[in-house]
Amino acid sequence: MAASVSPLSSRSLLSLAFWGFWKSPGTRWLSLVFVILLAVASFSGYKTYQRRLSVIEQAATLAQTNRTLQVASLKGIEDPEAALGRPVTKQERGRARIQRMIATLPTSLAYSGGNFNALLTPSPMMILSSGVSDLWPDRFTITAHSQRKNLQREDIASPWQLEAGVWDVTTLVVYLLPLVIVAFTYNVLADDRERGTLALMLSNPIRLDHWVLANLLVRSLSAIVLVLPFALIPVCLAYGSDQFQTVATSSLLWALLVAVYGLFWMTVSLFVVSLGRSSLNNGIVLVVFWFVLVAVVPNSVAEFSQARQPVMSQQELITSERAFREKAERDGKALKERYYQQHPEVKRPSHEQDQYNQTHWDVVRLETDRQTQPLIRKSLAQVNARYGIHQWGMAGSPALACKLAFDDLSGTSVGQHVEFCLRASEFDEEFKTFFQPRMMSREELTLEDYDQMPAFQHQTLAFERDATMQGTALLVLLLWTLVVGTVGYRRIQRRAHTA
Repeated sequence: MAASVSPLSSRSLLSLAFWGFWKSPGTRWLSLVFVILLAVASFSGYKTYQRRLSVIEQAATLAQTNRTLQVASLKGIEDPEAALGRPVTKQERGRARIQRMIATLPTSLAYSGGNFNALLTPSPMMILSSGVSDLWPDRFTITAHSQRKNLQREDIASPWQLEAGVWDVTTLVVYLLPLVIVAFTYNVLADDRERGTLALMLSNPIRLDHWVLANLLVRSLSAIVLVLPFALIPVCLAYGSDQFQTVATSSLLWALLVAVYGLFWMTVSLFVVSLGRSSLNNGIVLVVFWFVLVAVVPNSVAEFSQARQPVMSQQELITSERAFREKAERDGKALKERYYQQHPEVKRPSHEQDQYNQTHWDVVRLETDRQTQPLIRKSLAQVNARYGIHQWGMAGSPALACKLAFDDLSGTSVGQHVEFCLRASEFDEEFKTFFQPRMMSREELTLEDYDQMPAFQHQTLAFERDATMQGTALLVLLLWTLVVGTVGYRRIQRRAHTA
């Protein structure tokens, strides 16, 4: 009786599939192009991160310098070099004179700007995913002007960026990684059949289902491995900082999501290969899958969210604020009298102290803010509700799940920017609660007042992760991978039994 031949080991199968795949020049060239694109996107993200961080640090340094000069002035230290403990430029001397002039004047200090900021320090993870950071501000200057003006969203993105979209590593992972996997795997099994080598291969101790899985795994992991090293860039930048552990964990989660997302597209290829069609047909079907899951479903979710949850525009907000202000100006005298009646602890200033009737405009702004603030909160709540619809839409698209999770890990998601705006709004109210009585009394500020001045406490919001978001995204990816992979593998097993 002839001895039975045992099938090749998994290690041998993987080795055979690996060398058979990488000997193709097309594979190497496509991999090289993909890596170059990832490197360019990483460099672009790095430059954006450094630019944002520099602006935030400059704003924080300027505010601290101004405060130091003001406190020194109240202590009788007039020389800016003595106050700052370093040589100063001619420009800094001019600014120091201004700070000494306004140090004791609550109205001048509150309206001057530059002393009180709401700042969002970017995370190094921003290098991988810029999210909506080009569309939402990461800094607000808080003054005695209206809250709507203080929190006005700037035109951060250039028109070209708005038209062309964001160029970052996440975009390449979500859109191009699936196409690279498709290009690597579309002809698995079909190529052997078309070249007439399938029968020869099956005459060896190789199971068809094992051979297909080995080829798909090698080719998909080859694409995934090209991406994973880029997750180390934020870790290197954060090394030695207080946020190192947070960034390292975020990078690890980012890499895990990339790996599972790539394996999902491997299972899609497994399903298409199990249909037993030609290489050309496989490629067409896979591109259709990519188009539906990466483009059609996310855009449909976006369109649905816009229709389902409209958001108040900036123009509507500005128009409403103007109407509130016009009415407040007409009622200014009555509003001023009512303020002093409701706040007996605030001393009414003399005519000499308020000869320009500044308290009139302060109370007009107070009334305008009182009516505008609910609209600002409502607008942010509407944006958050729309973002919530996108989160529900993750179930229909692994690509959308990855994109939202990547943005959240990078501190550049819509949810995090809305939270920052809400915290800035609260800081604006805290700021005005402190300054309004002092502005209405026109009394000079003291060192004790400076000790009680509010400060923004939420600079590190970009480093905070939404555990529910990450868990949901990972669960969505795993479920899609499990379902599609199971169907594809069972079909391949049936083909193996009939081969």
